[in-house]
Amino acid sequence: GRTATWQGLGQQVFGKLQPDVPYDFQGYIYILASGTFRTDATIQATYDTSTESCTRQNSYHTIYSSSSVTGQQWHTMSGSFTLLSSSLDASCTLVGLRFYIQSPNFTYDFVIDGLSLYKSSTSA
Repeated sequence: GRTATWQGLGQQVFGKLQPDVPYDFQGYIYILASGTFRTDATIQATYDTSTESCTRQNSYHTIYSSSSVTGQQWHTMSGSFTLLSSSLDASCTLVGLRFYIQSPNFTYDFVIDGLSLYKSSTSA
């Protein structure tokens, strides 16, 4: 079971997601509890800390946030984002990217359906 809010559904996208390229995503979330909740989609960047110049293990980039997700009904999550290379730690080597969905409380169960992440049709 989950023991923290960030331990939601996730997918490794390292080697698939490129910095400075626009992406779109869409999916549906269903929180089993009743009430109104905040839900976030985040990209976690992981760095190689074996070099002296790199003192940061991870950085987090929120790409979607909604504070009005009503529990016990399907909610559409969608958005566009670009993971800017300038937002990554230049003193470190990037070794991982993880896209994940998190709920406001690790005790809340939720379901994700039809989640897709793809290059934006507006990218050149």
